[in-house]
Amino acid sequence: MATTREKVAGLYIAFFNRAPDKAGLDYWESRAEELGDDRAIKELSSGFVSQPEFYNLYDGLSNREFVEAIYGNILGGVGDGFGVDYWVSLLDDGVSRSDMVADFVSLALDFDPESSQYSSLSQDEIDLALDRQAYLENKIDVSLYYIDTFGDETNLDPDTDPNSPASLRRDPAYNASINIIADVTSDDSSVDEVVDVIDMLKGRDDAIDIFSEVDKVDRDSVMEIIDGDEEGEGDNTTRDDHQDGSKIGSSFRNSIGYL
Repeated sequence: MATTREKVAGLYIAFFNRAPDKAGLDYWESRAEELGDDRAIKELSSGFVSQPEFYNLYDGLSNREFVEAIYGNILGGVGDGFGVDYWVSLLDDGVSRSDMVADFVSLALDFDPESSQYSSLSQDEIDLALDRQAYLENKIDVSLYYIDTFGDETNLDPDTDPNSPASLRRDPAYNASINIIADVTSDDSSVDEVVDVIDMLKGRDDAIDIFSEVDKVDRDSVMEIIDGDEEGEGDNTTRDDHQDGSKIGSSFRNSIGYL
């Protein structure tokens, strides 16, 4: 069974394709102790759908388009027809989008091919589900390692308005939270590559700035930034300046607590 930390990180990834910050992770772990995991996760998910970033990404999408978008965020690919139809039918029957995503994350993380509820699945379907599970788990593992390594440095600047997408995109910690998991896949080697860079930058005062600027979190790309800075010729732009507008995230600690 997935832990509270893993489920919280999974929701950040599911909705906004980014890692949580330390303040948000700590806050929701505390809420889970007060309310229980299920209630805290549903509360977090409900809060996410009230944010401007949610509307920017998903407003105007049909239920089917929304489910397909969440499949891409959580599982890294196009959903299977049966699975998409299942979640769409729940939404059509009145289940909220926030509850749907919360349940989706929990099911993806807790999938057990040995469970009797999945006895009708073919081996190909099981393999696909396990690959998708690995995709989400790997992004979560990198997110949590990043937070555990850099701690409070992962938090948004106090002057950043978490309800303003423009303000968020000017925040290095926000951009770093996107970049740190952008290239993580179901392949464990993609995790090793990012962890290697995190370890390399541990203890540097400019680590978050580097993560916010780099186009790909690998050793060669990071060394280009470091070498350029040391030569006084570093790129002063951030990935935010040329980032796909669809890759936005959210922290709404000013509205419902720390995220």
